[in-house]
Amino acid sequence: MGSAAVITKEVDISTRVPSFPGVYGAMIIRAKKGPVGEPQLVTSDSQLLSVFTPDSRIDVGFDLAYFAALAFLQQSNKLWVVRAAKTSLYSGLSLRASTSPYTNFAVPGMADPTAYMFDSGSDVAAVAEVTQFTFSQLGSFYDVIGAGKALQLFNSPAVGHYFWFLVTDGANVQTDPVLTGTGHQVSILAADTAAQVATKFFTQVALVVAAFTATNAVSAQVIVTNVTVGTATDATATGTAAAIVVNTQGAALISVVDEAVLIYAANQGVWGNSVSIKVTNYVTSPDLVKEPGAFLIQVFKSSNLVVPVESFVCSRVQGTLDGFGSNIFVEDALTGSNYIRAISNPAVTSSINPKDQLTNLTMTGGTDGVTVTDSDMVTASNVLINRDAFQVTVLMDGGFATATYQQNLDLIATTRGDAVSLISTPISEEISATYLDDLVDYRKVTLALNSSYSALYTPHVLVFDRFNDRRIYVSPDGYAGAAVSFSASNFEIWFPPAGFKRGLVRVLDLRRRFTRGEMDALYDAGINPLRFAPGKGIAIWGQKTLLSRPSALDRLNVRLLLITIEPAVASALEDFLFELNDAATRNLAVAIIDTYMDGIKAKRGVDDFLTVSDDSNNTPSDIDNNIMNVDLFVKPKKAVEFIPFRVVITSSGVSFQQAAASI
Repeated sequence: MGSAAVITKEVDISTRVPSFPGVYGAMIIRAKKGPVGEPQLVTSDSQLLSVFTPDSRIDVGFDLAYFAALAFLQQSNKLWVVRAAKTSLYSGLSLRASTSPYTNFAVPGMADPTAYMFDSGSDVAAVAEVTQFTFSQLGSFYDVIGAGKALQLFNSPAVGHYFWFLVTDGANVQTDPVLTGTGHQVSILAADTAAQVATKFFTQVALVVAAFTATNAVSAQVIVTNVTVGTATDATATGTAAAIVVNTQGAALISVVDEAVLIYAANQGVWGNSVSIKVTNYVTSPDLVKEPGAFLIQVFKSSNLVVPVESFVCSRVQGTLDGFGSNIFVEDALTGSNYIRAISNPAVTSSINPKDQLTNLTMTGGTDGVTVTDSDMVTASNVLINRDAFQVTVLMDGGFATATYQQNLDLIATTRGDAVSLISTPISEEISATYLDDLVDYRKVTLALNSSYSALYTPHVLVFDRFNDRRIYVSPDGYAGAAVSFSASNFEIWFPPAGFKRGLVRVLDLRRRFTRGEMDALYDAGINPLRFAPGKGIAIWGQKTLLSRPSALDRLNVRLLLITIEPAVASALEDFLFELNDAATRNLAVAIIDTYMDGIKAKRGVDDFLTVSDDSNNTPSDIDNNIMNVDLFVKPKKAVEFIPFRVVITSSGVSFQQAAASI
């Protein structure tokens, strides 16, 4: 064993059941801005507006789920938000290399900026571009005179106006043929005339006269050849008198590798089309940029093209640090922007900076996509099914009250086992003339959920929209989630989130003020109504789940108790996996659970409990199959929902004890 020594060993048997982390909400919003399909943890209303709206405000026409989210954030600082969008596109622009003779430019909308093809387009037009005009409209004609040296177009056989232009070889110039009518010279086409001259001709001629009469037509085509090397704008048909075909002959198209950086919106949407940038290099503005070899990107919103909302000193060389030790590689630096991201073109030498952009260059091409459907909402919400990745306590529908989507929220909650889904009735059922029947029918027939993991609330609530100075109705699910969070923070999560203590809703009014009989009918159907009580306010007046059979689990406070206990105990028991399956292990597991449950009992979560893991529920067969059974029996606290109150009138000669015994 070697020489004498003290050998230290450490044995950790301090495993405990983790405490409740607080209420986390989750909501899918058809937002105008924000990462699509990626849950973002929002901790305040200002963060919600900053990340998920273009201008930190909710405009008319935006998804009303924003208001449900704001309602939840009144009582909680933990809300997962997922943006749902369909076929939306990123806006963007491309910055040329500083050595390029060409200008920076906006790029079309992109579904995936990482798939952008740098320098895929033609930067330089080909040599010998041939533009062919074919006059095909009935009544159109032209006449070539003098071996192609002059061309006339008439708007009548013999009178009116005619238009003509010349083709010259530099020595011989054709003059006006002086035909019948009034002549108009349009332009002269030399051997090296650019195609845009032909465009000008066509615009000035074909669009001035509505139609031409066919007379003495020799041919049906006009051909213009451009032999100038360099960029040229192709002629386009701006009228209906002719078709234009641009053919390339001679040299192939010339493409220059000169796009240095792609700038694109931080996420998809029209909002990106209101963002512009300016770029300044250290070489041209050392006092402004201050970092040798770097460049400055300034970000602007369309509302103010003078004062930037963000500024970043960047480099195209990976690993470059500024004087403060911060990474300024452009792709990394712009991850801190609320508006833009970047991809540097590896085909352009990294020491070459992008070209200066001294005027605002606006990104283009961003779109919000098409209408989000049930399927899109289901897809967006399914990312929350992973309980290891996202802590969630309440899932809220944000007013997207369709049976398909709400059933999926229940499926997520059930699958996770640590969350509940709080959903709302469609406002269309609330405003119906037969609203009571329609609401009950929605719950029993359309939604048809039989689950203790969901609770249904009605009606919509009236709130003040501070962004647009108006009153609007929004769904009650955000307020129901806020009540759960309030209960957990000020009492315990298993206290019923209803009534004037824990279910008070601070809104202006309800879409429907239900009568006592209507609330009874709704509650019997499993719908939790909101109650208007003059002088007391508006409160959630029920806490039923959508479980159809009689059970302790048909009350929300019991389900909230269990989604707290079950995941916590399961987490503690994970420490016993791969331990020896004997009495010592089982006894330790029971002791840990008992300690935790004593705390739950002391906090009025259960009336009583019993933890069993011994020979009575672990047979030799279980042990041989590597199974250690642990059973936790609980008697959950029940809520007071009915108070029979009697007043007993007695005669003067009868004692109260006699009276009490007689009834």
